[in-house]
Amino acid sequence: MGRLTSFVRGFSGTTTTSAVIITVGGLMLFLAVHGGIRGTARVQLAEVAILLIAAVVLAAMVLRRFDWDPSRLLDAAAAGSGLGDALLGPG
Repeated sequence: MGRLTSFVRGFSGTTTTSAVIITVGGLMLFLAVHGGIRGTARVQLAEVAILLIAAVVLAAMVLRRFDWDPSRLLDAAAAGSGLGDALLGPG
């Protein structure tokens, strides 16, 4: 979870990533000690919910940019990839 948090927040570098991993690990340890296993499970459920909501919002933002047309999105991805229509082919 620490590496994912570091990536999502845009942190780069080994020291910063390590600091985020230690911070998230410390937070989970604190919650496990004070909230027990149920508290830790609730935090992880909240994390999953937040990540799912963020993914839906991001997908909506991308689709809105292409006038809610997935075909236009895929065409733009193929055109920008350098592979052309081969990007959308199998394998």
